[in-house]
Amino acid sequence: MNLKVCTRLILGAAVAILVVALGVVVWAYQARSQGVRQSSLGRWDECRRSLEHYLWLRPNDDAANLLVAEAYVRDEDLLIGDAVSKAARCLQRIPDHSRLGSEARAKEARVRFLLLHQPYQAEKLFRRALELEPESEENWYLLWRILELTGRFDQSSPVFWKLYEATPNEHKAIRLRGWYMCQFFPMIAASDFDRTLGILKEGETPLPLTEHKRLLEFRRREPASATGLAAVARWFLFEGDPQFALRLLEDRDSLEAPFDDPFYVSSLVNVLFQLGQLDRAADLFERWPGTRDGAQYWKLRGMLYDEYYGDDAEAVHSYEMALSDWPGPVDWRTRSRMAHCLARLKKPDDARVVRNSAKDIQDLLDEKVHERVRLALDDLGNAEQLQGLIKFYEDLHCPREAQAWSEHVARLRSERPASKDARRLTLENSALPDVPFRDNGGPEQRKPE
Repeated sequence: MNLKVCTRLILGAAVAILVVALGVVVWAYQARSQGVRQSSLGRWDECRRSLEHYLWLRPNDDAANLLVAEAYVRDEDLLIGDAVSKAARCLQRIPDHSRLGSEARAKEARVRFLLLHQPYQAEKLFRRALELEPESEENWYLLWRILELTGRFDQSSPVFWKLYEATPNEHKAIRLRGWYMCQFFPMIAASDFDRTLGILKEGETPLPLTEHKRLLEFRRREPASATGLAAVARWFLFEGDPQFALRLLEDRDSLEAPFDDPFYVSSLVNVLFQLGQLDRAADLFERWPGTRDGAQYWKLRGMLYDEYYGDDAEAVHSYEMALSDWPGPVDWRTRSRMAHCLARLKKPDDARVVRNSAKDIQDLLDEKVHERVRLALDDLGNAEQLQGLIKFYEDLHCPREAQAWSEHVARLRSERPASKDARRLTLENSALPDVPFRDNGGPEQRKPE
């Protein structure tokens, strides 16, 4: 009798546990459904609570983690620090191999960049997202803007052209106009993100100090970033204070592997060169980390072979390589250095050609030239006016930009005639924001490195 009672009790308990378990599962999935429904209504606080209940039972549901991360960020009842930390933890639960892996990396990158002001961590996440989904126009766009906003202009060109390739034809002209603004008016081009990040007030005019404030903010938020410290030091170098730039770069105890960072190394070599410490500059340059390529690498190599090793032939080769990558085409000072090397090599005709080219580049940076360029850029649907962009970039020896504008003009001429308003509407209806564009003032020129 006792055995039968025990058996019944055990069976009853098992059934009760099963019923409770089923009830919990049903409750959890109802909470998930409610969370999805509440998100569509913009009720982010209710969405967050519902999905928290569900994720207690199913913490590895990728779609739910993605949605609750958005709810944390959008729920205005939460403190931003707590919200962002919780959102990041949810996104990190989603593995790279998930179908949502790229989106999760990109969302965390946007959170770190736009809310936490951590562009260097965001950059790594965007790069990982792009490895998983190489055709993402939005991720290429934000990665490009991060490089521009952190002063790495010599690294931004390859990323911009990846963005350009990922951009639909009808919006390519907007991207090209944005690229022009970043090339020649970087302070104005950065003003949209400076306002988003709270660096610049609405209606406030961007100034060189605006860039300084931005770089200091990024440095404060990521004190271990060697790239962040180098960006601040470069600002002081360009503003004519290499001594203070060196003090900053040598205060590296808190940095993570600074000598593995090409941007940090190139900045330190540049500062040492400007201060005449050529032995130290040459020794450090020989330990260059990573790929030995890019405009900055070749320019520094040329300067060292020019003034330290006394090898004019190697210097000319390096300068030629530096001038082939952006911002080389507008670097008239490097052309002047190259002309001096050619003269010492007893190649007066070549030296004269390069010296004249340097003068031509200076002329192309004149305010009146850019007034005409900006006038043409004001209407991206006017094929005749945009012809001037093609010649402008041809004269600058920028074949890729010239070809891209040629293709846009050809597309305009092959389409059926449309009104000016229709052309503007089509060109400006982009899924991503345009880079700020103004039609006043001359191109911004930094002090020589």
